Amino acid sequence: MTKVQLVNLVASKEDFLDDRWPVPLNLLWPGTYLKEFGYDVEILDTNIISLQEAIDKIDAPMVGISFYATSAYLLDKVAREAKDKGATVVVGGQAATPLARQILTGSTDIDAVVLGDGERALLNIMKKVDGGSGDFAGIPNVAYRNGEDIVFGPSVLMDLTSLPMPDRTLKGIDMERYISNFADTNTDRCRQDVRATNAYMKKGCPRRIDDRGCSFCARVDRGLREKSALQAYEEYKYLNREFDINYIYDDSDSWVGKPWMRSLLDLYNRFGSLDVKFRVYADVRDINRENAEMMRELGVDAVLVGIESGDESVLRFNGKPMTKERIVKAAKILGEVGIKLCDAYVLGLIGESKKSIERTISLAKQIENYCERQIAYWNVIMPLPGSPIWNNMMKVPSLYEKYGSQYNIDIEEVRRDYLHHFCNLGKDGDHYLTNICNHLQSSQKIPLRKYIR
Repeated sequence: MTKVQLVNLVASKEDFLDDRWPVPLNLLWPGTYLKEFGYDVEILDTNIISLQEAIDKIDAPMVGISFYATSAYLLDKVAREAKDKGATVVVGGQAATPLARQILTGSTDIDAVVLGDGERALLNIMKKVDGGSGDFAGIPNVAYRNGEDIVFGPSVLMDLTSLPMPDRTLKGIDMERYISNFADTNTDRCRQDVRATNAYMKKGCPRRIDDRGCSFCARVDRGLREKSALQAYEEYKYLNREFDINYIYDDSDSWVGKPWMRSLLDLYNRFGSLDVKFRVYADVRDINRENAEMMRELGVDAVLVGIESGDESVLRFNGKPMTKERIVKAAKILGEVGIKLCDAYVLGLIGESKKSIERTISLAKQIENYCERQIAYWNVIMPLPGSPIWNNMMKVPSLYEKYGSQYNIDIEEVRRDYLHHFCNLGKDGDHYLTNICNHLQSSQKIPLRKYIR
């Protein structure tokens, strides 16, 4: 069997929260798909092993590397080491699609970039590698060099219901190590006596269409795709049965959808409830009495809600037209049904001012009166490639000249430039936001980091 290695690059531990327990599902999904076609897949997760250990292990004819804007400084090093060992080097991940041209122009160590869904793209690349060919012409969801040109293959979306359950026994995945890391590194206020892991059943967001939706959202998907409720039920049950998991963080955005939850609840009624609690994501606009009661019946213990701001004009400017009244109502509903709130805020949105931040802090204090809070996340804006904010920055000639051809960007510098052009916080805006977030985080014993989520 031809070997494939998939490398999960993570950013500096000093910059991000120390959670080292989530399984790298972004690699398990395509890795499982490749395994189904007979390939020997190994995951090299630098959340678990050191960067040098991952590099030392590289010995496959094809190496895929996950790429995030926050780990760009590591990408060149790993790609060069893999290329020196004779590998075909492919890059994918959150930042790969919007920066594909820059990546392929800037690094000759990288042979191709996966755009969006990677399962079938990697399979087709592997078929070329097996045949001794570096010609990726016609492969959907792949960008590559052809002489001096950068060629983009056609875009094709995977039907998520056609994908197998992610194989958590792939080489390099030690579930017990991830589970034990939850107790040691989890920064959420979830009970520490649980056996927890992560999963996701959906990709995208129904409000993220044609660049609409949240201004800071850098997701590649437009619209929402989901696995069936039966697939979700079977995967949750498998995790409970095989690994004794009793708490699942389902990272699907828009997990809260009435038809899908109703189907899942029907399965509970037919085949039995699961001995599992969940933390899920929800949009304020999807939290109503009926949905909240279904969540409770399904075992939802906590809901992470992106509130972002307490200033209604800032919310409108940033693609989230919610009223404070609606936000408070959602908090009251969660409190009444006994579901804990994880509320998240982004400081430094388009049009932000010190007055609007005061309104956000005031709203956060208000909603704490209506439901039990598990944790609150206070984030300073992170302008990421692919987000509407980034696209707006690229319309400013000086910013396009500075960042438009790069992929190894300095997020701190980008943020300072963004705040100068798009907010009303004065010349000390970045310092002001950092101090506000540090105070708010430390007050609830969240470790101080530059970035929270």
